[in-house]
Amino acid sequence: MHTPPHRSIQASPPETLAIFDFRVPGTGCRMRREMYAWKHCASIERLDQHHAVLIVRPGGARELAC
Repeated sequence: MHTPPHRSIQASPPETLAIFDFRVPGTGCRMRREMYAWKHCASIERLDQHHAVLIVRPGGARELAC
């Protein structure tokens, strides 16, 4: 019996990362605009109290539609 090979990170499309620094005025508004623009293709992860990263995954909306 053969086991399936592990999926390579190179097999998935690259993600785009944008880091936001909330110590800069207006950052929260800019991050919300980007999140709205990317809708279901993006998610936000908090890094610490002052930083968050917006992760854009190509094809994310198509995956939700299936």
